[in-house]
Formats: sequence, C-alpha cells, structure tokens
Amino acid sequence: MKSLIIAAVATLCIAVAPAVAADTVDGPEVNWKLSLWGKPRAFTAGIDKFSELVSERTGGRFKIEVVYGGQLASPRENLDGLQIGAFESAVLAAAFHPGKMPLSLGLDLPFLPVPDLETRQKVVEAYFAHPAMKEELKNLGVRHLYTVLAPQFEFMGGGEPPETLDDWNGKRVRALAGIGEAMAILGAVPISISPTEVYTGLERGTVDAASFPFSYAHGAYGLHEISNWYTSNLNPGVTHAQLLVSLGAYGALPEQYRKVLEEVKAEAYAFNIQAMADADAKWIPLFKEAGLKDVTYTDEERQQWIDSAAKPVWTNWLKEGADAGKPSQELLDLILTTAKQ
Repeated sequence: MKSLIIAAVATLCIAVAPAVAADTVDGPEVNWKLSLWGKPRAFTAGIDKFSELVSERTGGRFKIEVVYGGQLASPRENLDGLQIGAFESAVLAAAFHPGKMPLSLGLDLPFLPVPDLETRQKVVEAYFAHPAMKEELKNLGVRHLYTVLAPQFEFMGGGEPPETLDDWNGKRVRALAGIGEAMAILGAVPISISPTEVYTGLERGTVDAASFPFSYAHGAYGLHEISNWYTSNLNPGVTHAQLLVSLGAYGALPEQYRKVLEEVKAEAYAFNIQAMADADAKWIPLFKEAGLKDVTYTDEERQQWIDSAAKPVWTNWLKEGADAGKPSQELLDLILTTAKQ
C-alpha cells in the first residue's frame, strides 16, 4: 500500500509539474529601476504589487526595483529622467507637465461622474488605449503601463475652516489641473507644488490647504498633525498618477515579458483598490480622534459649484484640444460613456 501511495504521488507531481512550469515565463535577465517619490503607502501599494507580480511571473528574471524618496528624480523630473534614459520607468502626474501632456489631463477634469475605483479602472484603461493618447505618449518617448486608482480628493488645512463655499475665497490651496481650476472659480488661489513639499507649506503658512485623497496622502504625509479641519464631501475630482515606461526600455523587452506587464495589471488594480479602502478605514477615524473639524456642504451648495465650474473648465479643455487638432470631445465622450456603462 505504501509503495502504491508513493507511486501515485509521484505520478501526480509529474502531471502537475508542466502546469506549474507553464505559469513561469522564461526569458533573459532584465532589471528596471522605477522612480517614485515619498515612502511606501496606500498610494504605492498597487505599484509595489505590480513589481512583485512581474518578478513572480518570470521566476525573478524580470525585476522592477521601486526606488523611493525621489532618489532617482523629483516628481517633476520623472518625465525628463525617462526621456534621457536615467531609469526605465517612473510614476508621474500629467498635471506636472500640462504643456506636454494636454490630453492626459482629460482624466483630471473636475466633477467627472466616476463613482468608484472599479469604474475608474475601466475608464483609465479605455482612455489610454485610445490612439490619440498612445500618440501623445509616443511623442514623449514613453508608454502607459498602469494608473494609480485614487478616490475623490478632499482638502485638509489650517486656519479658519471654510464652512461655506464662499469661505474658500482667497485661500491658497495646493490643487492641480482641473481641481485647481474648479477651486479658482470659488476664489481660491491654486498653488502647484509637489506632494513632498506640502507639509512644509502648511507648516509655514504659505499654503492654507491641500487636496489629496484621505487614503494615501493626508495621513501618510502627516498633514493632520498641523491641520485643524478637513472636508469630507467636497469631491472635486482626482489628479491621476501614471506608471510610465520609456519606449527604449519597453522596446528592448522580449514579447513574453510585454505580455506579463499586461497580465499582472488586473491583480495589481485589485490590490490597489483594497489598499485604498483599508487606508480610509485607518485614517479617517484618526482624524476625528485628533479633533479635526469635519467640514461638509449641502447638496445645493455643491450643485451650484458644479454648475459654475464643470461646464467652463470642460469647455475650455475641449476648445484647447480642438484648436490643436486633437479629439478632445471624443476622449471626454469616452470617459462619460465608459463610466456610465
């Protein structure tokens, strides 16, 4: 009996072995560096998972090393670093390069009707699959790999809380792209600084408030330590961050590794979404415990703002795109129809 069991187990191992081997993609040794600012946090969870999955699927032969703290380049220099070949991949926001990535900013328009992160995943993947988006990135010498899925941004700051939307008049706010334009309509003064500069700005009083999602920034950057209020239902929009790769590095990959980059995205996105939910569950109660005032607005106030901000900001972006011969209306329609579906 014992010999029969051993034989059966051996047979099973032989039968299973080819399937296991098929899961590991063979290929040459490839080592990429990925430039990213700050420290590991919910924002970076999907990026770290992406890197981990690529290594697992290739048996460690294709490695993407995530280099934190802006050691390779600052957030605003990541595009330059990709273009000169200083590193192979990087996370960056189009809002840092508005003149170079105007179509990418379509995703950052305020008040886009994207209700949750699962929908956002479908929207960004459809958006970057559009030929015009591929062309914009190709002209910059880069390619889209993955988008960090972020919840709606909210503000946190010091000084007098903005109890009404009129109270934003004159406040200096860290707000980029479409969110900044929407806040300007309220009379706020948008300031474009990188995430790692915000704490110092709030501490010194050069910035009154900053827009980030709770789940990966306000708490992770310690802004609650020097703030006394936050908004919880402003929901002005999102400033997206993309994981991009230089065309040179991507072109040098064997075809099987390129397939791996596509195959791991779904699992990385799922990990990203869960990390954001876990971070919200952690940080929001801590903000309340710290005594920060939760500022909310009525539906009527928000709708008035949406009516006054969304249309002119969207119209301006559409006009700039049309004047440049770009299919901006087609891209906005793509966002709206994908989100609705």
